[in-house]
Amino acid sequence: MASRWAQVTCFILIVIMNLSSWIDIQGIMVELPLIIPLLPEGWALPSSMTICATVAGIAPILVLILRWYQGKRFSEIPFIYIIIIVGIISCCVLAFFWQRTAFIFGS
Repeated sequence: MASRWAQVTCFILIVIMNLSSWIDIQGIMVELPLIIPLLPEGWALPSSMTICATVAGIAPILVLILRWYQGKRFSEIPFIYIIIIVGIISCCVLAFFWQRTAFIFGS
């Protein structure tokens, strides 16, 4: 009985994690028409964001491959915490500094 409860709880937490990342991305996309005129990237920004979001889909595949090769020795838990922490920090930094421009390597 406890195993079934743990499976259901884990499934619910996975759904919440996936929904939260989707809501983060959609929240930024909704704000783009307001942000674009103020940023030097212009309309190149949505393209870059789309590429980044697509490349981010590779990480779950890598975790799946690691899980397959290492079996029970591999744990997804650190990766889940890293994803959540990076998402929280990114949203907080974006909320306060979205109007600032950072120059990296002179451009």
